[in-house]
Amino acid sequence: MAGRGLGRKDRIAAPLLLRPSFDHKVWGGRRLESWGKTLPDGSVGESLESGAEAVIEGGRFDGIALGDLARMMPMALLGTHGMAAAGSLGDFPLLVKLIDAQQDLSIQVHPSDAAAPPGKRGKTEAWLILESDEGSSLVTGVTGVVDPDSIGMSIVREPVRAGDVFFVMAGTVHAIGAGVLLYEVQQTSDVTYRLYDWGRPRELHLEQGFPVIDPLLRARRVAPLWLDDWREVLVACRHFLLERATIDGSRILDAVPATCRVLTVIEGDLAIDGLRLPVGGSVVLPADIPAIRLIGHARAVVASIPDLDVDVVQPLRAAGHDDDAIQRLGVGAP
Repeated sequence: MAGRGLGRKDRIAAPLLLRPSFDHKVWGGRRLESWGKTLPDGSVGESLESGAEAVIEGGRFDGIALGDLARMMPMALLGTHGMAAAGSLGDFPLLVKLIDAQQDLSIQVHPSDAAAPPGKRGKTEAWLILESDEGSSLVTGVTGVVDPDSIGMSIVREPVRAGDVFFVMAGTVHAIGAGVLLYEVQQTSDVTYRLYDWGRPRELHLEQGFPVIDPLLRARRVAPLWLDDWREVLVACRHFLLERATIDGSRILDAVPATCRVLTVIEGDLAIDGLRLPVGGSVVLPADIPAIRLIGHARAVVASIPDLDVDVVQPLRAAGHDDDAIQRLGVGAP
C-alpha cells in the first residue's frame, strides 16, 4: 500500500463509495436486483455493504478494502469511537448488509464479546424491514424448556411488515423468515452458531451455541424516536447508532469527527457532494469528513458508533422524549 503514497497522516475527508460483496446462500434469491445490485449467478442471500472486506470504488482509494484503510488511517477513517470499537482487531467495526430471505434462515444465536472465541468479537445487531411478503415473520426467541431436540418447537414467531425495526442482542435465539428483505447493521463479526436448520444438511453448532443462549431475551420491536424534523433514531446501543433521514430537497449533514458512518439509501436517490447514490447504494463517511450537503428526494439510514449520552440521550431529551422511551431503543443494553 505504501506505493500509493497513502501515509498515516493523510486525510480522507470525502465520501467513500463502496462496492458490495455478495454471499451465496441456500435460502437466498434474486430480490436484491431490484435494489440496484448486479448479482452473480445463483441464489444470493446477502449484499455486504460495509465491513472489513468491502472495497472502495473510485477516487484515490479505489480498490482498497475498508479493513486495510482502517489499519492504514485509523483516526481519519474511524475516529476515536470507531477506533475503540475496532479495538485490537483494528478493522472496520460496522457491518451493514441487505439480506434477501426467500426461505427461512437457520435458527441461530450469536455470542457476546465476552463469550466470543479468542480473536473474535461478539455480535449484536438490528434490523429494519424493507420488504415483507404477506404472512412473513421473524423468529424472535424461544419459550419453555430449550434443548437440542426441541428447539424447533420452542420458537417464538412475530409477524412483520415493511418499516418494522428490531433490536437483536447477543444471546438471543433468532431467525429471519421467508419472504423478508431487510437492512441489517451489526458488529463486524462472522461468529454465528446454527442451532436448527429445517432439515437442510448443514453443520449445526450445538456445543458452542447452547451455552451462549439467554432464553429470556427476545428480538425486540423498537419504536423510533424523532430527533428533529428530518431525522429519527431507530436503534441506539453501545455498539452502534442507527438513524433514518428523510431528505426532500437539501439538507446539511453535520460533521461528527468521533466516528465513521455508513449511509445507505433505502428510498429514492441522493446526491452527496456531487456523488449520486441510488436506492440500495452505500457510502462510508469517514470521521474526518466535514459537514456535507445531501440533495434529493430520498430516505437513508445512517449507522455510526455513538457516545450514548452525548449523541443519543441528551439530544432526545432535548427533543422532548422521556427516559423510558429512550432506554427502549437499546440504550440500556449491556
